[in-house]
Amino acid sequence: MPIFQLTTNVKIDEAKTNDIILELSKLGAQLSGLPEFIVSVDYTYSENLSFAGTFEPAFFLNYTSGHFTPEKNIEESRSLFKFLGEKLGVNSKRGFIQFQSPGADYIGFAETTVTEFKRSLQADKASA
Repeated sequence: MPIFQLTTNVKIDEAKTNDIILELSKLGAQLSGLPEFIVSVDYTYSENLSFAGTFEPAFFLNYTSGHFTPEKNIEESRSLFKFLGEKLGVNSKRGFIQFQSPGADYIGFAETTVTEFKRSLQADKASA
C-alpha cells in the first residue's frame, strides 16, 4: 500500500506526466517489495511551492507505507531523490521526502484493512 503524493513547482510536459507517474508506481513496488496493484501515485503541480525562500525547482513527496525502518528510509531516499532528480531536474537539496507509517491496521483497502488483506493473500497462497 505505498502511497506517493508528489507536489512540485516543476511543470511536467503533459505528454510525459503519465509516464513519470507510472514509473514512480513501478519504483514504489520495487522499493516496497509489494505488488504494483496496491501502489498509488498522485501528482500535483503547484507553481506556488517555495523551498528555501525561492521558487526555484523544488518538490515535496509524501510517502506513506507500512514497511519503513530508519535504514530502509536511507536507501529509499537515495533511490527516490535520484528518480526525482532525473525526471524533474530538481537538486536533492531542493525537496523533502516525508516517510509516514501509520501501520497496516490504520489503512483501509478492499473493504478491510491492509493487515487483513495481507492475511487473506497468505491464506489463499497456503490453500493453493
